[in-house]
Amino acid sequence: MDDRLQPLKLEIAKLQRRLDAAESRLDQCRGQRDPKVDRELQIRWAETCNPSSGSYPIAGSGATVFPIKFLDAHFTATIGVQSFDSTTRQSAQAAVVYSSQYLAVNTKIPVFWCRGLGDEDAGEWWIW
Repeated sequence: MDDRLQPLKLEIAKLQRRLDAAESRLDQCRGQRDPKVDRELQIRWAETCNPSSGSYPIAGSGATVFPIKFLDAHFTATIGVQSFDSTTRQSAQAAVVYSSQYLAVNTKIPVFWCRGLGDEDAGEWWIW
């Protein structure tokens, strides 16, 4: 019975060598990264929304952090007047975003993610 498993064992060994080679190449690529680029950057569409708890900031209050939901969005790629069609990915607040200006509820905005420098409560979403 062991002889019948020999082709399978050879195939597993071959796949293991390929995996080891791929991991080695990945490690090499990680080592070649530009040392100045030490933070991952994600850009997404979002929409300000009512918060999961509490109330939405009032205009003129000096608020700089707003609740957001992420969007899936598209538009027709024809020059002229087209609509920005979107669907929210969540039914409730997904994150908060920092903005230097007031954002009314339901404002569609591009946001980017960058790890905050503070503790675990540090914000990570920013207005683009």
